[in-house]
Amino acid sequence: MILQKSIFRSLVFLMVLVFSIIDAHAEIKELEIAFYGEQVYLNYESSLADVQGLRFSEQEFSQFLRQKESKDFNQVLSQLKVHSQEMNLNDWMYFELLHTAVDQMLDTGNDYEKTLLSYLLLSKSGYDSKITFLNHKMWLNVYTEDKLYEISTILLGNRNFVNLTAAINKKDDFVPQIYVLDYDIASPKKPFSFKLSSLPKLAPRTKLLNVKFDFKEQPISLDVEIDLNLIELINNYPIFDEAAYVKTPLSPTAVASLQPQLKKYMEGMNEETKLEFLVSITRMAFNYKEDHEAFGRNKPMIAEELFFHNYSDCEDRCALFYNLNKITLDLPLLVIALPEHLSIAVGMENPPSQYKNVIKYEGRNYYFCDPTGPFNAHYIGSLPKEYQNSTYEILTSYK
Repeated sequence: MILQKSIFRSLVFLMVLVFSIIDAHAEIKELEIAFYGEQVYLNYESSLADVQGLRFSEQEFSQFLRQKESKDFNQVLSQLKVHSQEMNLNDWMYFELLHTAVDQMLDTGNDYEKTLLSYLLLSKSGYDSKITFLNHKMWLNVYTEDKLYEISTILLGNRNFVNLTAAINKKDDFVPQIYVLDYDIASPKKPFSFKLSSLPKLAPRTKLLNVKFDFKEQPISLDVEIDLNLIELINNYPIFDEAAYVKTPLSPTAVASLQPQLKKYMEGMNEETKLEFLVSITRMAFNYKEDHEAFGRNKPMIAEELFFHNYSDCEDRCALFYNLNKITLDLPLLVIALPEHLSIAVGMENPPSQYKNVIKYEGRNYYFCDPTGPFNAHYIGSLPKEYQNSTYEILTSYK
């Protein structure tokens, strides 16, 4: 790993050397950025970071961008791209890295200058971006096709733009963004994605935790090692589509600690008993509280977060059950949305010994293995009684 990092830094140095040869008079500076436990090195031409105390003026905004477009921003973009590929960053994490780099490069600059340089670099990275402003405030927006919640968006033409400034600063900034800066940067106009279908490649920062529950009067204890990078990453995220939380995988660290223990406990069990064991974990190993009571806000979780936080609700437990099934039984399942509840139905080879609900989907029977209730019970095959006659929607499926 150390050798790989050394080779990587050498590659970045060679890239910067090539740019420096092109402009022998350029003064090159280096940044060292702390990024999810990694040290990221970035070199840049000093004139790109020149600041002048920009005032709130559309004319000055445009003039600033023209000046920066005449500078050598390509070496910064090339390095950001290499770092992004090396760490398998999605678009959101790429922007986090870009935003941190700009913040350090322009450490004496004001928010207008930092937002405008971020706009330039993000646009030159190929994303359809816009600057909006009003009453001495400025925002960077980017076109996305993803569903996001509790964050300001604007519709321009037929394209939805999300407020990245609000998202990165963790503010639900819903103030009107009336004026769009009339300064277009020539670049491809691809959509920006928040999807987290694969995890970033970062050196894990681990924490060992323990959960306990009973299974058919037998006390069970699981030692779980989680990756704090993933906890921090989701804490920095805007709220995205509910199904995406469920499908976000456990970290390799968590899988490596959990999988052998689960398989050992489940050895010799039939399919129904194995599923009963998994629902016992999600029903009994964690304290239940609704988000607003536990956190004072909406707080959807990915599977890994249940081990980290003191409380969880039905959506969170579905995320964990989805992933526990994936690393053990690997059975097909459906994520089911009911009024004020999320549940899971599993495509079993044989129906459970007692069941009240069955869903027929694409030629297969699915039986409820509700990850939340009944509390302190292990049986499967039916919903909690308050949802027995509810309407439902299939939110997503696995396999």
